Amino acid sequence: MESYLANNDCSGVIVPKQTAQRLSQPSVNICFVYSGQGPQWWAMGRELYCTEPIFRQWIDKIDAELKLVSDEWTLIDELITKDEHSSRIADTNIAQPAIFAIPVALTALWLSWGIVPRVIVGHSVGEIPAAFVGVYAHFSALNMSLFRRMFTRHSPIGECCK
Repeated sequence: MESYLANNDCSGVIVPKQTAQRLSQPSVNICFVYSGQGPQWWAMGRELYCTEPIFRQWIDKIDAELKLVSDEWTLIDELITKDEHSSRIADTNIAQPAIFAIPVALTALWLSWGIVPRVIVGHSVGEIPAAFVGVYAHFSALNMSLFRRMFTRHSPIGECCK
């Protein structure tokens, strides 16, 4: 957010300029915390996708970006259309990009409601959407998520974090 406030070119940052300017003197101390892999579940975001146009717009936008680099699966299929038994959300290949998409879409929704964080933090893979929301231009953070999932997927169990 600091680079955005300093008028750097961060065209992909979803915090609008007028919102970012309010961050210097927020009336309420709000922190957005984005979790790592583990708590994802097969229907996360489904109700919001069906009822909140801004949330849906961001999920669709991220799904379109994912389709540019992989045709193995779609975010919409895994989060919205599949049932619990056919969902592959526990697969790191799908979980990590989904864990990127949900907090980014949630942040856009919360900002549209006037809920503005003073601080944004992430744990583990949750650091990637936190970085996207606060700093990175366009979808470079999504590419980080895709690289991270490949690294995690191909590392021996317990070896990726040494």
